[in-house]
Amino acid sequence: EKFKRNVPVSAEEMASAIDEALSGEEGGQSRFGALATGLGAMSGTYKFLTPPYIVLLVRTFLTLEGIAAKADPDFNIYTASLPYAIRRAM
Repeated sequence: EKFKRNVPVSAEEMASAIDEALSGEEGGQSRFGALATGLGAMSGTYKFLTPPYIVLLVRTFLTLEGIAAKADPDFNIYTASLPYAIRRAM
C-alpha cells in the first residue's frame, strides 16, 4: 500500500519496536551504528519527524564510534556517554 495512514503509537509500543529492531542488529545494545540501522529499518513502518541537523549528529556519532572502536574493540558508546547524558538531563 503506497499511502499509509499516520496512526499514533504509545511510548511502550515504540520502545518495544525499537528493542525488537536493535535485538536483530549485531551490536544492537552497544553500537550507535546498530541503532541508526535499526531505526532506518523501522522507517518503513513508523513515520519519524526529525530536524535536518539530526543527520549530521548521526554521522558525527558514527565517526566517533568508528575511531573509538579502532582503539578499543569493546567500546560501548552508551556506557561512555551515560554519565554525561545524566548530568545533562538534570
